Amino acid sequence: MELREIGTMLREERERRGLVLEDIAQQTRISLSSLQGIESGSSELLPHPVYAKGFIKVYAQFLGMDLSEALSDFATGATGGQYRPVYRQAVPEREDDHPEVRSLRTGNRLSVTAFALLVVAAGATYWYFSHTAGSAPATRPAESQELATQLVPTAPVDAPTESAVEPEAVVSVGSESTAAQLDEAAPAAAVEPSVAAIVQPEPVQPAPVETPKPATSSQPVQAPLASPAPQPRAAEDQPAASSILVVQARETCWLQATHADGTVREYMLQPGGRARLNFNGSLNLMLGNAGGVDLVLNGQPYALNAQPGQVRRLTLP
Repeated sequence: MELREIGTMLREERERRGLVLEDIAQQTRISLSSLQGIESGSSELLPHPVYAKGFIKVYAQFLGMDLSEALSDFATGATGGQYRPVYRQAVPEREDDHPEVRSLRTGNRLSVTAFALLVVAAGATYWYFSHTAGSAPATRPAESQELATQLVPTAPVDAPTESAVEPEAVVSVGSESTAAQLDEAAPAAAVEPSVAAIVQPEPVQPAPVETPKPATSSQPVQAPLASPAPQPRAAEDQPAASSILVVQARETCWLQATHADGTVREYMLQPGGRARLNFNGSLNLMLGNAGGVDLVLNGQPYALNAQPGQVRRLTLP
C-alpha cells in the first residue's frame, strides 16, 4: 500500500474523531510537518522511510487503528523521493510539563502564600495591641475617680460613730431611765454622720470638721448618760417600781420588754452582759434565746426551762 493511501486513511479517522494535528503532535511527540507529510503522502516532508514507517505506526496506534498489514506492504526503499535528513523532530515540551519547573512554581506559590499570611498576621497583631494600649489608659482614670468619690467622703466619719454607739447598746443597760437616754442619744448620733457628710467635702475648712469627731467618739461611754444628775428628776416624775427583773446573758440574746403603760424597750445582750428592768404592774417579756439567759425576779431566780435558741414569751410577775 502506498504512502498516500495510508495517509488518507489516517486523516479520515482523525477527522472522524474531531482531532487536530497540533494535539496529536503534542501527545505522540511527532513533529507537525511529519504528520502533515504522512496525511498528504509527501515523502519530502518525511525522514528516511525506516523512521517514517515508525511514525506511521505510532500515529495509527494513537487513533486506535491496526495498520500492520498495510505497513508490511509498505516498501522501505520503493520510493525514490527525497527525504529530510532529520529522522525525528521532537515536539518541544512546555515549561509546565517539566517536573522541575512544576515543583519550582509550586514552591514559589507556597512561599508567596506563606509570606502573605505572615504579613496579615503581623498587621492584625499590631492593630490589636495598638488599640488595646490606647484604650486602657482612658478607662483607668475614670475608675480611680469613681473609687475616690465613693470612699473619701464617708470613711473618716462613719468609723468613729459606729464604734461609739455599739458599746452603749450592749453594755450600758441599766435602768429604764438609762435606756430612755440611750434611745434619745442614738438618733442624735445617727444624725451626726449626715451633717458631717455635708460639711466635710467643703474645700474651705476640711480639718476642723474631722478633728473634733475622733476626740468625742473615742470615749467608750458618754459621760452625760452615766451621770447621776438626771436620775433624781426621773424618780420625781415616775412612781417607785414595784418589781425588779435582772436578765443575765450567758449567750447572745435579743429581748423585748413591754411595760403596762405600753412602753417598749429592746436590748441585745452579749455573753456576760446584763439588763435591769424596773416595772410596775405587769411586764411582757420576749426572749430570742431563752436558753442562753438567767432571770432573777425581785432577788429570786426565775426558772425558764428553755433550750438554747428557743424563743419564749413571758408575762411577769
